[in-house]
Amino acid sequence: MKNTNIQTALAVVREAGRLPVTWNTIDECTAEILQWKNTIGLGAYRIGQALLWAKAKLPHGEFGNWLRDSVDFSVSSAQNFMRIAREVDEGSTLAALPYTKVLALLELPAAEREQFAEEHHVEDKTAAEIKRLIREKEEAEKKAEQVALELADARKRAERAESSNGLQVEKLQRQRVELEEARRQAKAIYDANHQTISAYREENENLKRKIADLKSQPPTIVHEVPEDYQELKAAVEKLAVEKQAAEAEADRLADEVDRLKTDSAREESDSPAARILSAIGGMIAMTGRDPARLTSDPDTMSEDDWQIVMDKVNVLQNWCQAMEAAWLHREESRR
Repeated sequence: MKNTNIQTALAVVREAGRLPVTWNTIDECTAEILQWKNTIGLGAYRIGQALLWAKAKLPHGEFGNWLRDSVDFSVSSAQNFMRIAREVDEGSTLAALPYTKVLALLELPAAEREQFAEEHHVEDKTAAEIKRLIREKEEAEKKAEQVALELADARKRAERAESSNGLQVEKLQRQRVELEEARRQAKAIYDANHQTISAYREENENLKRKIADLKSQPPTIVHEVPEDYQELKAAVEKLAVEKQAAEAEADRLADEVDRLKTDSAREESDSPAARILSAIGGMIAMTGRDPARLTSDPDTMSEDDWQIVMDKVNVLQNWCQAMEAAWLHREESRR
């Protein structure tokens, strides 16, 4: 039944819209407005046309009086009718709707009115419900716009973070090169110290045997220094010089590793590279310097001392091998 009424109303409005503006006098225009006023749900468009015509024909300043005295419209009501005539297509579904519903729909952009009316079946809604739906639509659009702005802002932050990450990658690559150099130096220190310690151990054992042999022999008066004693003394002096040079080189390399560790810590004290350099510095200090001091007097170097030194050396060697294996695994996984 409603669809039939709507179709009938559309037909009436279309027919009204096709009527030519043939009013010859204000009285004729007034009479038609009063006629359409009784069917305001169908004639709002035609009333608006008539009001526009009358306003153009009446002398300036008389339109308000005519509205009040002849057709009983307020100025605001007349403006609404004229707006309908200006903005509503005479053949659209909006032209058949009641006056209050058409005014509510005029709050939408012109391109959206027909689609909105069709999607929400406005013929079954009150004007208040239509206004509520329009507010909800506007709020949803504002929220969508806000979400779009937030997404754009998030995208910009992601781009800045990606750029920052690129700089971090470059820094880590530089630190990786420095770490590899420190590892190479630590290995060289280990190899040198290992050889030196082996030589010291062998020489110490030889000295112990010779001392034991001398103690087992009866005291004799030496009138002439044996030739082998001079050779032994020269060998001991040579070993002392070599040991001193090894200690100096170990100190230098350890200081260099400490410098790398300090520089890295200054840039990013909590980075993995800083912690690794710190560990290397500690191991080098333990295996590169202390063993040299422990062996400064071979005669007083106990087996327990030697065991402690070798335990630390083995720890450093295993640690270097583990670091090298981890690095190779990481490079392989990147390929």
